[in-house]
Amino acid sequence: MIRFKEYSQLNERASAATRKWLSGRSTPYKLWLNPDHEAILPISGPMMRRLGLAEDTTAIHMTHFGGLVELIGNQNSAKTISVMTYVRSDFAHRTFDQGVATKGGIAIELEGTVSLNAPYDIYSIPDNQGRRWFDLSKLADSFDDNDFATWKSDYSTSMFNVIKRMSRLPKTFVEFWDKIAFRFLIKKMKKAIVDGRDAKKFWLESKMYMDGLEWDEDFEKIGVSKREVDEAKKTFNKLLQELTKELFDNAESSLREGLPIFQKSLLRSNYEGIPYSEGLMRNFKIKEVWYDLDRMAQQISDPDAPHDPDDFFEKSAFAEKEIKRMLKSVRGVKIRSVQKSNIDRLFGRYTE
Repeated sequence: MIRFKEYSQLNERASAATRKWLSGRSTPYKLWLNPDHEAILPISGPMMRRLGLAEDTTAIHMTHFGGLVELIGNQNSAKTISVMTYVRSDFAHRTFDQGVATKGGIAIELEGTVSLNAPYDIYSIPDNQGRRWFDLSKLADSFDDNDFATWKSDYSTSMFNVIKRMSRLPKTFVEFWDKIAFRFLIKKMKKAIVDGRDAKKFWLESKMYMDGLEWDEDFEKIGVSKREVDEAKKTFNKLLQELTKELFDNAESSLREGLPIFQKSLLRSNYEGIPYSEGLMRNFKIKEVWYDLDRMAQQISDPDAPHDPDDFFEKSAFAEKEIKRMLKSVRGVKIRSVQKSNIDRLFGRYTE
């Protein structure tokens, strides 16, 4: 199945800017154990490639000036971003002007690997290793299909079963808890073995207490050495890693079994009135950048230029100069201002 190393080292290939961005995101175990996630699914690039769902293609990413700065630094990295592989023609201009969770004004055509192409915005969330996740309930809410509902329910049950099974910690570790008077966690463990939601709470609380555990003289009084405490903390983190690996393996196994059903749920023809699709792209590079010069002038200002609204021309000139300067290092990129080119030429490639 999957080696844990494959998941834990995704961000080793990331740039410094990418690693800084990733550092503020949730770790995989927190996403698995979040009580609000009933059927959370990781969109791992290698996993989707093995299942035949990943494809190398082009797509559009909507952003603003600050987002462009970040995007340049994240090229050819493990970071997965949301892109549009389809946008409805009557929605295209509004998306360009207002953006998607951004200030808008910049449309970028990217070339990369789309690990998943969802029929609409599934509100995917990133983890601290570069992959994105989404809850299958997002599709179930809109896709009225009995087979999909059953498969989603089975996957959710299997996920909870893994967490319950892995909550039965080794006897020697439980004895350590008993020795340091962590008996309240032993009681929680007994509940976790039989109830999936209790199991999620158990792991999160145990992690909190083990992270906060520090050896002091009181431990010496009960015959617990500093080495024992340090080893126990390492053991618990290893157990948490094993839980994470088991959940990744279970996700891939469940997805493989229900692949035809899952693929059916991704067909845009099963939904009505979709304004745009959400693709999840990694290992991307910038091909074209289309920008609204007036919007860029509103988003950045030349620190040496007057800040009076009447000096908008100076701000526009500065914005254009900055965009071209930043993209100078991107080989082969095409830069177009919508004041000089029609944005429909870009969106027309992704509309029907």
